[in-house]
Amino acid sequence: MFKEIEVDHRIWADSTAGELGYAGLESQTALHTYTHTDGSTHDVFVVDGRQNGDGPTILKSASLDYRINPFLIRQETINASKLGARIAVAELPGVSGLPLDSHGQLDLSVDIDEKISTVGQSKQEFAQIRYGSFDLVAKKQLTALIDILNLSEYDAVELHGHSLGAMIAATMGRVAAKQLLSIPLTIDRIHLDDPSNISGLTAINLAQIVNNGRIETKRRNEIYFKENDFIGHGDITAFERQSDETARISKYVKARQKNVVFNCLQATRWGIQPILSDVIEQGSQNGTVSPETVVSIARYKESLASNVGDAHTLHDTIVSSGLRSEIFEYTSAADDPTELGHQTLASLGRTASVATYTPR
Repeated sequence: MFKEIEVDHRIWADSTAGELGYAGLESQTALHTYTHTDGSTHDVFVVDGRQNGDGPTILKSASLDYRINPFLIRQETINASKLGARIAVAELPGVSGLPLDSHGQLDLSVDIDEKISTVGQSKQEFAQIRYGSFDLVAKKQLTALIDILNLSEYDAVELHGHSLGAMIAATMGRVAAKQLLSIPLTIDRIHLDDPSNISGLTAINLAQIVNNGRIETKRRNEIYFKENDFIGHGDITAFERQSDETARISKYVKARQKNVVFNCLQATRWGIQPILSDVIEQGSQNGTVSPETVVSIARYKESLASNVGDAHTLHDTIVSSGLRSEIFEYTSAADDPTELGHQTLASLGRTASVATYTPR
């Protein structure tokens, strides 16, 4: 199935925080720092927008160079509200460490060096990632999510990831399909949000994606954040832009973890499609996936990261394997000249529209 969907931020002009979707769930929101048996830690954010416990559970991996922060929390709270879902976002082990309180707000009383000292990857994890496999760290993410959410055997979950983080979400699916966890899970959906590497990447492809990322960040700053001002919700922005202090903290944490991030970035050259083939092959044998499982791919019309041809090739492969597949392509309204790129969802109005108008 292919569906083109218009997302218009303007319909949310003059909306309240509750109407947009990021207020009202404070009692259902928490940030956890999870400690694994090897002593390593990473953060997990949970927001529950279900009504009387009825609604999907969506497990997400943060992307490769992103940490949980107040702006991401606002985005995911909007998603949880509009989807009526429980959303849990696990940071990638080795890429964590912003000083936040239990509600995800900046906490300058936290000793950053002490927090970062527990954030890392083992030599085995680092080496495995170098050759394109995130299985060990994805297992850690799922272990934390199962424990924090108190999931039970065969609970149904969705696995989501944006950008290069989509590869981590797919790998979480492979870990679940191999039944390497403390309990078996049932996968209802794997959602790849504007994935950068459905197919394998050459060194030149990867360099181009990195360069395109700089262009997309400029577009984010100059267009999508301004849309938040337009609709009246521009009081919060990317963590590194919120103040001189947050800019300093962001730069410091990223500098401490640059080798891990670079190694993860290199690993994306292996591509997502072979991982999903493993998910389907192994998961179909033990019931982790079924003909009702959906692999969905989201694209933003003018994204410089994703490739529409790869999306359709993956769609055809998934369908031929016996699972369901959907492609959603988001575009601006006819009277809106804005180009929708890779970081479109930095526009909170478009975040709300995507969550509201994407068919499920």
